[in-house]
Amino acid sequence: MKEKTEFQKFVIKQLHLLLSDKDFKKNYKNPGYKEMINTIVRHYPEITEDGKTTWTNIEMYKKCFKISKRAMKKIEESNLSGKEIWKEVYFEHIFPIALTINCLIMLENPSIIQIEKVMELSEIIILSKEEAAVLDGSPSKLYMLDNELIQGKGMKSSGYPEERLEAINCKIHESTINNSLFNKNFKRTN
Repeated sequence: MKEKTEFQKFVIKQLHLLLSDKDFKKNYKNPGYKEMINTIVRHYPEITEDGKTTWTNIEMYKKCFKISKRAMKKIEESNLSGKEIWKEVYFEHIFPIALTINCLIMLENPSIIQIEKVMELSEIIILSKEEAAVLDGSPSKLYMLDNELIQGKGMKSSGYPEERLEAINCKIHESTINNSLFNKNFKRTN
């Protein structure tokens, strides 16, 4: 298993408490409960070992996450940063949050190890806006990707990481292929 950040260790403990509570498991789709687990799962892969958020920081993306070749091209060509970069790229939980939550809820008497294994699927990959549109888009609509109209894949809440990336013919940029949030040597530079 990958080494966890302090934040991720905390999240695992919180998930263990939630998933061990019968009332929570009965109500996880209800308001309040739903937002609680969604937020916990969503933020799990976003905080570095030194407690910094990766959100809207291109340099952090380049050091912490895998980035598709198409997204890297957008990043390099646009010279945008901060929230402006969202015009070009998409922060994708490559194993959908809804699937992660379903896998967690299905665990009977979950152990910390079982929860960790599910959460290891939780990874951020930076995609181009076009890749994200095709991946999440309706199969009844066409979307532009690589100057071609491509049928939407309808995978917003379905599929394992490999099949989702394959569905959009996504290749990871070679400079980010080994990136991981768990790189102990990484410290935020700005």
